Amino acid sequence: MQFAKFGTIGIVNTGIDLVIYSLLVAAGIVAAGANVASFLTANVASYFMNARFTFRQEARAQPLSPGNYLKFFLAHAMSLVISTLVIFLLAGVIGALPAKLASIPITLVWNYLASALVVFKGAKENKSGTGGESL
Repeated sequence: MQFAKFGTIGIVNTGIDLVIYSLLVAAGIVAAGANVASFLTANVASYFMNARFTFRQEARAQPLSPGNYLKFFLAHAMSLVISTLVIFLLAGVIGALPAKLASIPITLVWNYLASALVVFKGAKENKSGTGGESL
């Protein structure tokens, strides 16, 4: 269930990422640079949504703090490296947007593992689907 929640939030974040990426590429920003900017924006949104919904602990949202966000960002930074490398290698061959799309399945798996095993380690799923609201 946790992975399904992560995937659902990932769809929203991917939408944010793709819209920003596409707008920047259309504005003439090089694909790799647009990827960094869109990643950073989507990463902040991902942190808030995953702390709030995916990795709740005992029916409470994870605490939000600059330190926790830094841990989240550092754990997810490898996905930025992965996606930028895929885009760098493929954009000239298949186009900027298809290259970006090709990176998504790889980064989905990486980000879930980084979140579950490093950032929000110890978070238990809320089996009832309801609970205290701490944000």
